[in-house]
Amino acid sequence: MSNLGLYQVVTTLMKRVGGPKKFFAMILGAGAAGGAVATLAIQKVISIVEKRNRSNASLGDIEFPYQFKKKGKEGREKVKPGEKFRVLNNDGDVVFIQKESDPEYFHFLSEEFLMKVSDFPGVNSDPNCSN
Repeated sequence: MSNLGLYQVVTTLMKRVGGPKKFFAMILGAGAAGGAVATLAIQKVISIVEKRNRSNASLGDIEFPYQFKKKGKEGREKVKPGEKFRVLNNDGDVVFIQKESDPEYFHFLSEEFLMKVSDFPGVNSDPNCSN
């Protein structure tokens, strides 16, 4: 039995591949290929994260073009005159809005209610609404 351990394994591998030069060339080649694959994977992850961040950041670019003209209440949602809001999307006659005074909280209100208490023209006139 030999107690040479890893040295014996490495020298055996070097002999099998044709010498130390070929062995180290194979190690460098494998490292370069692995590095290239890792670089491509990291670039893909970075592009996905940047794309997601751009889509989230674009929400901040939408202005608050509408304003409540009257005081009103629909369900538990209360609105006050002068409050500005922006329309984010709609689903049928339900409109998804965000108030400027409360940017962390989103509201679902009916199109009919919004048209009654604000200057919102309706989902057919708003570019953020899809029908």
